[in-house]
Amino acid sequence: MQSGSQITSVSGDIDLTAGQDLQITRVSSQTGVLNLNAVAGQIRDNSSTELLNLLTDSAIWLRAGAGIGGSSPGQDLNLQAGRLDAVSSSGGIWLTAAGNLYITRQGLVSAGSNATIQLNVSGHLRADQSLRADSGNLQISAAGITTEGQVQLLALEGDILLQAGTEKITMSAATEVRTHAGLIQIDAASDIRLAYLETAGLLQVASTDGALLDGNDTIGTYTAPKALLNLQAGEIRLAATAGIGSLNPLEISTALLGAINSSIGAISLVQSDVGGDLALDLVDNADRTVNLAVVSGALTDGNDHGGLARLNLQAGTANLTARDGIGSNNPLETRLGTLNAIVTNSGALRINESDHLTVQRVQLSGPGDVQIATGADLLIQDQIRVLTGGGGSITGPQPEIRLTAGGSIELAVNSQITTELSHNISLLAGNDVTMQTGSLISSSGGELLVSNDQQTGGDILVQNLITSGRKLTVQSAGNLRIGDSAGVLLRAADGVASNAEQILLDAAGNIRIADGTVISTDDDPTPGASVQQTADRLVLIARGRTAGSNLPPDTAVGKVEFDGRVVLRTDGGVATTFLGRPSANAMGTIAFFDSSRAQATAQGQLIYPGKLRPDPNGGPQGAGTGDASLQLVFELQVSANSSQGQPAEENLRLDIDWRDPSDTAPTTLYVDPGSRLLAHSYSVAELLKFLETGKSQFLVDFSVSHHNSIRVFGAEVRQGAAFAAIPVGRVTNPVTGTDIVTGLISSSDSAATGSLQPGQSGGPRDIFSDPNSDADFHFDGAVVRIQVPVSPFGSGPFNGNGNGPGNGNRGNNDLDGPPAQRPPRRAFIPLVVQQTPIRAQLRPRADFEPISASIVVNTNPQAQETTAEDSLAVTEDTYEVRQSEQGRFTVLRQLDRFDEGEELLNPQALKAWVQKQAQQTKKPLLDGEDYELWLVTKKRTASGAVVRIERQLLMFDVIEGQPFPARDDQSTEQSATGSQLQPVAPEDLPPQPAPQEQAQPAAPRS
Repeated sequence: MQSGSQITSVSGDIDLTAGQDLQITRVSSQTGVLNLNAVAGQIRDNSSTELLNLLTDSAIWLRAGAGIGGSSPGQDLNLQAGRLDAVSSSGGIWLTAAGNLYITRQGLVSAGSNATIQLNVSGHLRADQSLRADSGNLQISAAGITTEGQVQLLALEGDILLQAGTEKITMSAATEVRTHAGLIQIDAASDIRLAYLETAGLLQVASTDGALLDGNDTIGTYTAPKALLNLQAGEIRLAATAGIGSLNPLEISTALLGAINSSIGAISLVQSDVGGDLALDLVDNADRTVNLAVVSGALTDGNDHGGLARLNLQAGTANLTARDGIGSNNPLETRLGTLNAIVTNSGALRINESDHLTVQRVQLSGPGDVQIATGADLLIQDQIRVLTGGGGSITGPQPEIRLTAGGSIELAVNSQITTELSHNISLLAGNDVTMQTGSLISSSGGELLVSNDQQTGGDILVQNLITSGRKLTVQSAGNLRIGDSAGVLLRAADGVASNAEQILLDAAGNIRIADGTVISTDDDPTPGASVQQTADRLVLIARGRTAGSNLPPDTAVGKVEFDGRVVLRTDGGVATTFLGRPSANAMGTIAFFDSSRAQATAQGQLIYPGKLRPDPNGGPQGAGTGDASLQLVFELQVSANSSQGQPAEENLRLDIDWRDPSDTAPTTLYVDPGSRLLAHSYSVAELLKFLETGKSQFLVDFSVSHHNSIRVFGAEVRQGAAFAAIPVGRVTNPVTGTDIVTGLISSSDSAATGSLQPGQSGGPRDIFSDPNSDADFHFDGAVVRIQVPVSPFGSGPFNGNGNGPGNGNRGNNDLDGPPAQRPPRRAFIPLVVQQTPIRAQLRPRADFEPISASIVVNTNPQAQETTAEDSLAVTEDTYEVRQSEQGRFTVLRQLDRFDEGEELLNPQALKAWVQKQAQQTKKPLLDGEDYELWLVTKKRTASGAVVRIERQLLMFDVIEGQPFPARDDQSTEQSATGSQLQPVAPEDLPPQPAPQEQAQPAAPRS
């Protein structure tokens, strides 16, 4: 047709057929069908304008062998019709339609090469048949697009672009939009209802003012290739303003996802079972909800590049579910308000939150880690839980639940952090850690740690902390509170008594423990099951440091407050009392010694009369031939002090300085509740030494503490009353390197008491073997006044008057009057009556030969007590020459040979040795004051620990190469000798073990 010509019919059909090209300008029929066919050629626009080429209210059917319209500007066919189909064997289809258009019959098919389909419709496009471009792109634009029935939009080798400029895109449930690896881009001004879209490349769907909706969940009788699947692509990017899968999640399958919703509604997406892992670029729904689920893989970080972490997820609430982990290998970077997360099979959960975060519910099945870190506060609203189900087993490092917050960490009321596996659980906060009432942290075999930043952190409040693992630690940069409105349980016990469990509660400030609280490492809480030897440790430290404090880190001067009845227990003992003990000399009280068994003097002092009886072990010690060895026996009462449902204290440690002239160290016993007879053997020669000093009474000095596996450190303590400053104590004296300097609250031994240290001009000295040394008390907390019994010589009682200094009375100018009437007995019911422990005597040894330490045994084979001495063995004896100065000392010489050190006790030998030292050095080694000779004995226990015992033997000055006695502030015996140096008596030398004669091996406690 020539340009400007036309073919017109009022109501009839128009059929045009050409063997080659069919060039048209205008063909129209008011109601008839337009049927055009270019068998081997192209249907071409021959008009010089963009006027309508084809016009009818009915249908237009187009067939061509080489294309319909053209790709160049102005070559597309312009048409207006009610219905359309167009088929081209090659060359593509380019059409522009005015008004609404309905694709039907055979649809739009462009086969062969260069087979692009481009259709632009000014109105609404509706299709019930397929649009297929075999080798080119499929480009459809309309005001709105609707598909009906089984419609395929295909671009087998190209891209697919669908655009609805002002309306919706609505796909029927059976619609498929597919390309092999090309781009699928779908844009609409309003809602987009999605059926099934597939490409191996990028798929982008965006609604500028609407939502993305699932359009294929109600599918009738049609079976989709991927059941319920909406989007399958190598990469998916979604955008909307009113929600993405908000009412019904979109099912997707992709490697990388990005989704942004900018106004209202949720983002809800499910990675299907064919999708595997889902990597997140950015999923952003501002402060609204995001629901992401991965059916058969993991939810991973997909946008970290070059070591730079980028935001993966932003939402008010994120509900995440994945089979194989969430951020397992690389944490997800988030900006969330609330998190819910579930891992259904195995794998870890790792989240890095930039701000505040509330964890509503986190659940893992299997041995994966849970790691949540926040830049600000972290709140556990409900639970973090690890179950035994799921796949995998623990083969590498110990799994962990680690919660780290730049601000505070809080567990809400009744919230829980639990694992049925052996996860270590750690809470690490920059500021406060607060566990509200009823909250719980529990592990089936892992370690527990609750801590905050020691530089910026605040206080810590914990409730129930339970693990069947071996370690529980709470370290507070401020105060530490255990329980608030009710008692709680802190327990670390794996059920194996031979294993060592440890609980450490360490506060830079003070510690407060709620009434009814139990803190335990005890694997067997059966009453009376405590053992003496255990590696368990239960340690409470109130350091008392404040901001800007210069206190050394190894001090403990804080307050420890027990609101009421608190139980500390290990495999080695039970402790419930931390204040007000002992009070052995108080009238009418039962503390550790039963005062009802005592007699009162006129001055109101309590005297415990000794009872002499033959020593069943027999044999003298430190006496002449044939001398008898006798026992002093008195009764010890350990009050049960228990209330309903609460245990009594067990395995209390009793250290006793018997004032035995032959002893060089206290005796250590472990005692349980009830009544017990204590016995100590004194030979007649030893008793005569008391007689020689004029004593009818002497003081047995003792200390009571909890079992050494239970240690409470601080300077003030309160238990049900006002705070009281106490002479905090320690188990050993002097304190060992592993003890806090200020010592133990649980002991009656004062930390201020100890050996005179080198360099000190005066002060307390620990003397165990001098009957006249009552002015020195090794243990400040308690003394027991012992009445010397009837003389074993049969001539009446010892006739010392007991008056004056050194008589055993702590007051001045005291006079011992006749004994007053014994007070009436106080009624009490002993819980346990144990057999009398007795002291084995060893054969006498030559002068200066080391004397064996006393061994306390029990004649009851079912309940023998052992002491620390039972397991000691000498490993090394050395002598040291020291010089003291201003409280410190310097070791000048170590003499490894025992005989060389012993020889220096001879004044002439000492003089020769001093002169020899001067000859060996250019500057005299010994020239000045405060020189001392010390004997250092190292012993090794059965467990392998080394015990070091030091003993001062000699004090002297050196002037111009000559040794002289020490200055006037030394002992009176040394001063009185003039120039004669006084060695220490042989019986004062430290003990060295000898074979235990007549002592039976200690049996295990029943």
